Amino acid sequence: MYIARESQLDENVTKLYNVIWGQCTDQLQSEKKYQSQYEEKSKKKDVLSLLEKLQKETAGLDSLGNKHVNLIKALKAMLEL
Repeated sequence: MYIARESQLDENVTKLYNVIWGQCTDQLQSEKKYQSQYEEKSKKKDVLSLLEKLQKETAGLDSLGNKHVNLIKALKAMLEL
């Protein structure tokens, strides 16, 4: 039973990864492809890594920029809503 559940879990993770990846725009997919260790994470179907990258990309914050400036921009955007 344990092996059957492990197999089912692997199948479900693969399906989830493919659904999330399929919902991404071409631009988001290309951003992810240029990320370091993309091939390794893609083969493992690392859902958490994919979701973290998508969260950063869609939040509109620059991960390489100044964290204080990003905070001010995020607060400004929140107040403008």
